[in-house]
Amino acid sequence: MTKAEVERLFTDIPPNAETAPKYARIKAAEHKLKLQLTEILRGTGPDLLARTTESTRAFAYVLVEESPSSPDLSAAIRCVRLARELVNEGVATGHLHEVTEPAFLQVTLARMQACAAIALASGEDIQ
Repeated sequence: MTKAEVERLFTDIPPNAETAPKYARIKAAEHKLKLQLTEILRGTGPDLLARTTESTRAFAYVLVEESPSSPDLSAAIRCVRLARELVNEGVATGHLHEVTEPAFLQVTLARMQACAAIALASGEDIQ
């Protein structure tokens, strides 16, 4: 990685008319997923594993729809997969309380990675 690439990665790129709605949709989807996972982690209702998959997949779709294909988007999807695996592990072992914080952290990191992908794509002309 060159110094110029590092500079680009650490350039402040403020939201604009094109990116702000993308960030808002991702943030809303993050909030919705966290509410759904809270319900799942309480162990209420049937088909907890299927609900986890459905909820995390829906969030991943939003990330893919709003963010350009990039290493940051790939990292975001990995975070969503990790969140799903953490919740599934909690459901399978009955240790739901142990996975809540790490799963939510992964969801937050997914949002941040996807937003970084958007910012970097919108700031490509900044050099």
